[in-house]
Amino acid sequence: MKQEVVISKNPDVKQAVDELYRKLKNKKDPILVIFLASTLYDFDILTKEIKKYFPKSEVVGATTSGEIVKEGFIDKSIVLTTLTCDKTKVKATLIKDAVKFPVLEKNKILKTAEECGINCNSSDFHKDAFAMTLINGNCSIEEIILSLFYAVIKNDEFQLAGGSAGDDMKFQKTFISLNGEITSTGAVIIFFKTQCNFKIVKENIYYPIGESLVLTDVDIEKRKIKKIDNRNPTDVLSEKIKIPKHMLSEQILNYPLGRVIGNETYLCSLKNIDSQGMLDLYINIMPNTKLEILKSANVIETVENTCEKIQKEVNNVEFMFFINCILRTLDLKNLQQCNLITQIYDKHFPTFCGFSSYGEQYNKLNLNQTVVMIAMGE
Repeated sequence: MKQEVVISKNPDVKQAVDELYRKLKNKKDPILVIFLASTLYDFDILTKEIKKYFPKSEVVGATTSGEIVKEGFIDKSIVLTTLTCDKTKVKATLIKDAVKFPVLEKNKILKTAEECGINCNSSDFHKDAFAMTLINGNCSIEEIILSLFYAVIKNDEFQLAGGSAGDDMKFQKTFISLNGEITSTGAVIIFFKTQCNFKIVKENIYYPIGESLVLTDVDIEKRKIKKIDNRNPTDVLSEKIKIPKHMLSEQILNYPLGRVIGNETYLCSLKNIDSQGMLDLYINIMPNTKLEILKSANVIETVENTCEKIQKEVNNVEFMFFINCILRTLDLKNLQQCNLITQIYDKHFPTFCGFSSYGEQYNKLNLNQTVVMIAMGE
């Protein structure tokens, strides 16, 4: 198994793609090519140019709100990573429009899994296979894609990791692509069938402070909390975290909300406080959901522990991909810890890359302010 990561900041699309290709040491038909790009580049031209260089590979792309490489958390660039492995098979499919009729894509998803060598009728196909998603941000389709995926796969133990594409924090339109074809309202699903060790990891840097909230009135479609404990949401939140209402908007990044299931915490971050004191979220939430108010733990210690755990559980990690929430990236930048984080990654893994996302998918759940990792090793 071999992963390579190359970077270009050349503003000319064709010259940038040529530079990326020249920097690669192994150019012979990788099984998978993923490129992550700033919206400064014409995405349509970019995806077609990259596919020209890799006609036999599965070529997947996404716009981002920043990229993650050994050099740090960067932006205004194109990052390209390749995976070459004779023990792994990769097959991807593009869902062009998940807003209108996503159910029509069920057969396509199942067929792609079968073409990858995955027998969905088997009871243990999750042991040597997993999936990755790249989903368009800004169109609220993450839960639709996840529901569709698991309705097809019908195996709760089958692991999935993914991220929502960004657009340099413009929050207007994102793009993803598969083999030269692009969409702004859909998703790419990538299946991996492998003889190699792999692990999907979720890491968050927040812990419950002991204050619970019950969402008694929500607008599911608009991702809005209308009442908490039958009261105005900002009144309750202000009391719980002891911050005046007029200062809540400045502090919402520091106090994300989370669902605690067993020993795991799953984050759902606040996006905005509207003029009526209602709370906008980045993910869908159901009525009567109980959430915990969270606060940041020791970031560096948490990241170090996560990397050590991955090294213990995946022998000789050779492929490492990070999907890091843009809200977490902003938090790390405020703490001036981005370079420390990538130094820890560099210490533990021979190569890696990733991007800042508008949402993270971890198995059946869509999350925020989280990092989801895909680790593979021999």
